[in-house]
Amino acid sequence: MENEVNINKEDNLARKEKIRQIAGIVLIIFSIVVVGLVVYFTLREDMPASWGAFFEVLPNFFTNWYLLAALGGILVVVFMSALNFRILIHSQNGRRYRKDSVRTHLIGRYYDHITPFGSGGQPYQIYHLRKLNLNGGQATSITFLNFAASRFAFATLSVIFIVSVRHLQIETWVRIVSYIGLTIGGLLPGTIMLLTTSKKITRQMLKAAYWLINKLPFKNKEAMKIKSMRFLHNYHMSMNDLKGNMGLIAIIYINHLINHLALASIAYFVLKAVPAQYLQPDFGGQALNFGNVVTLSFYTTNFTNVWPTPGGAGGAELSFGRLFGTYVSGSYLTWAMFIWRFFTFYSYIIIGFILVVTSAANVKKGADAPKVKQDRLISYQFIDNYYPSIDGVVKVVNAYATHLKDFNIETKVVAPAYKAADDSKLPYEVLRTPSIKFWFSDYEVSKRRMSLKFQKQFDEHHPAILHAHSPFIVGHKAIRLAQKYRIPLIGTFHTQFHHDFQNATKSKILTKLALRYVVNFYKACDEVWAVSAFAADVLRSYGYQGPIKVMPNGIDMNLIEDVSDNLEKIKNKYGIKDDEKNLLYTGNLLWQKNVKVVIDAYVKLKKQDPSYRLIMVGGGRNQHQVKNYATKIGIYDEIIFTGSIDNSRDIQTLYELADLFFFPSLYETYSLVFREAAAKGTASLVAEGGVCAEVITDGVNGYVAEADAEVMYEKIIEIFADETELKKVGQQAKIDIPTPWESVLVNVSEQYERLAHDFYEQLATKIE
Repeated sequence: MENEVNINKEDNLARKEKIRQIAGIVLIIFSIVVVGLVVYFTLREDMPASWGAFFEVLPNFFTNWYLLAALGGILVVVFMSALNFRILIHSQNGRRYRKDSVRTHLIGRYYDHITPFGSGGQPYQIYHLRKLNLNGGQATSITFLNFAASRFAFATLSVIFIVSVRHLQIETWVRIVSYIGLTIGGLLPGTIMLLTTSKKITRQMLKAAYWLINKLPFKNKEAMKIKSMRFLHNYHMSMNDLKGNMGLIAIIYINHLINHLALASIAYFVLKAVPAQYLQPDFGGQALNFGNVVTLSFYTTNFTNVWPTPGGAGGAELSFGRLFGTYVSGSYLTWAMFIWRFFTFYSYIIIGFILVVTSAANVKKGADAPKVKQDRLISYQFIDNYYPSIDGVVKVVNAYATHLKDFNIETKVVAPAYKAADDSKLPYEVLRTPSIKFWFSDYEVSKRRMSLKFQKQFDEHHPAILHAHSPFIVGHKAIRLAQKYRIPLIGTFHTQFHHDFQNATKSKILTKLALRYVVNFYKACDEVWAVSAFAADVLRSYGYQGPIKVMPNGIDMNLIEDVSDNLEKIKNKYGIKDDEKNLLYTGNLLWQKNVKVVIDAYVKLKKQDPSYRLIMVGGGRNQHQVKNYATKIGIYDEIIFTGSIDNSRDIQTLYELADLFFFPSLYETYSLVFREAAAKGTASLVAEGGVCAEVITDGVNGYVAEADAEVMYEKIIEIFADETELKKVGQQAKIDIPTPWESVLVNVSEQYERLAHDFYEQLATKIE
């Protein structure tokens, strides 16, 4: 039964494609007949005595370089139009579609030219843009905004040239029709934008759509209503995003000014290609200069805009003959018209038809279908930093790659190459990308290019899911691969970046641009995950407006081991005493993690009760400044600075020796160390409003206080007033807070399978 349904679907697609091609051919033939009739009746008095004499004229147009300039004009038009689509698409989904941007323009113009009033291009562009990782609302808003900017730019140039060049000899009726075309062309986009962006009008449109759905015999009316509402919601979100970026709108508008000026200049270069001896004497009083000819071109285009035939066929030729007959006549006028029309009209017809036919052929061959192995789901995890360097995100990716195989998901990691890396001991494959190390950083930075070896491996594996854990170079490689191979891409937001960018650049403008780069990365993902609700809010504060799924991390409970035989060793190594009130901080020593609050609160505690002891584990770029600060306020000798500790048993031993895990950071989007402490039965004091506070009930499974040294000091005094209760809270934290990776990855594997199924099912319907 399922095979019969699939066969019927394929037959329907093939039938629709065949009808589309036949309709295109009929419209093209119709346009050619109309053009032929108009040319004949317009120029019949000037036609030569024989066809031989007519064709002898053509070589005279190629005696100079002006036709190359005309060719350059149409290439500028194609480039600027495609550039606008590329910019608009990237603003909405963060991806760069070079070839598809050109294709969207070319075939859009093809449908413009084979439909009455040039009305078919925009619907096709919306249809095609939906295949480029855009929803219907985004595709529609891009098309409408681009159309509006184009019409406004054209109207601007038309008015400037028509007002500036008034002395041209133009028949009154041609001038009037052109003015009508200019008025309609200027008012239409403004009206469309007003109607589609007004919330009041949108509500009325939605009511009308609901009424129509209820009246017509649709099978699933509720689903259609939801679809309509979702489309309008996405459209308004996308349009508001575009309208809020005035710099982008200015660029699109300027590009269209260049576009229309280049298009209008083609007639000038075609006329200049006519040898001087064949031009009309004295040009009827109108000089053959750029300003005059470009102004006449704008008259011609405005005239054509109200001509009801497909692509303005006949209208363009009629207006060209009437307007440019003062410069050239007879066979030269006919050939000039054909050459001009070839550049601006027939070239799009020919190229567009070829693209439509080849696209249909590719669909029939299945060339556009993704090549994904069905026997086992394969995922690739992308990260910009990996072993031997270690941080929280590295641990997360390692857990994914290690444990997903238990759910029949084969996983590989893509990361920069490190000279000291030894991947042989890892239970999964790591694909290292070429990298470079800068003198100011401890990290290897991946090069943008992908090696041939990597691309060959990727081709062989055909993964079904790509999952990027950082929004930088390796993450952008994931975007390019997802786009090229049509593979769903998940992007997980792990880390705050604002403070890091601000600290590195010392510039608000550069920080804003860097955050936009991050947001564009997540726009390019098919699905965005955040490791906590707090992380999701941070990403939204950067400007990301799409949906975010909260997917928390876990901890590897297998690594939580009995460390009783290690206690004395660690006590002796760091001078830790059982009769002291031991506070533990672990993590990078960074100011943004509120380490100053930790030290300042400890100073107050030490003055109140000398039995308090602070243990600080970690390194980081601010570690020397932190130690200097501790020295400056006279507390350095009372703090145990251990430096970075890579040994898991030693870290676990410190958790067990600590009476309280003191972690007032507001920087984390998800804290593993906080959960590791809980897994060892150690209660934590965390900052109010931070991510760790999301899972704590104050006084039950942990403690929460304002991230202020005085407030934290008072809270710690209160906590240690009842050490029996402190131990009880620590045991409850051990029950409530740690989440095993096995539990997390059950959900991850289910989400992978759901996304892969939905993505490839939708992709099948998007392929032409």
